[in-house]
Parts: sequence; C-alpha cells; structure tokens
Amino acid sequence: LSLSLSLSLAHSFVMPRRYPLTVEQRTLILQWFREGKTQHEIAKLLDKNKSLICRFLKRFRETGGITAGKSTGCKRKYTERDDRRLAKARADNSSTSIRSLKKTLDAEHGKGMNYGTIQNRLKSVRVNKRVLKKRNS
Repeated sequence: LSLSLSLSLAHSFVMPRRYPLTVEQRTLILQWFREGKTQHEIAKLLDKNKSLICRFLKRFRETGGITAGKSTGCKRKYTERDDRRLAKARADNSSTSIRSLKKTLDAEHGKGMNYGTIQNRLKSVRVNKRVLKKRNS
C-alpha cells in the first residue's frame, strides 16, 4: 500500500527542468575552473550535478558571459504590426465581434489567426472589450 502511494505521489509532482545558478555560483565555478579544479570537484563543492557545471562552462566558452541565457519558448507567429492592425480594426468599430474581426483579418492579410489569439492580442494591446449597441425598443 505504501509503495503504491509513494508511486502515485512521485507522478503528481513534476520537478522543474532547470536549476538556475546564482551569479555568485557562476563566478565561483569560473574561479575554481581557472584554478584547475575538475568539473566533478566543482559539482561536489556546490552540491550540483556535474552536467549542470558542464553546460554552464560550455555556454561560457560560446558566449563569453556568465549571465543566464535568454529564455526560449514558442516563436511569435504574429508581429507587433499585426497587433496594431488588430487594434485599429477594433478601434474603427468597437462593436465588432471577434468572429467578424477574424474574417476581416483573414481576408485582408491571409493569416489564419485563432479566436483565442485575437482575444489575447487585444488584451495585450489593452483594447477595450466589445461595446454592445443598444436596441431601440
């Protein structure tokens, strides 16, 4: 019973992919490496994995700097220019729905923008939500 419980807990907790090094740790790694310590010795001194030390030294040789690299992620499919077009289309007619904005943009620019993306882009450029027209009764 305890084995199955510990296995289920192990699957529910996901470890982060990277453990970033502080600036002080990076400086120490370089200092010790220049003094002739091996990567294995440095890893033991800092209580870090040897592969982390190896990756840091490799990155240092390639870039020459000790700052953390730029975070990677999905490349943006839509540019700031697309955001401005979207904001202008909304500003021209504030009662336009997301669906009609999508149709207009797809026809004009040939980019198939997702509805959720349109909402997120409008939110990021701080364009107000759609204003509903009042019906005359």
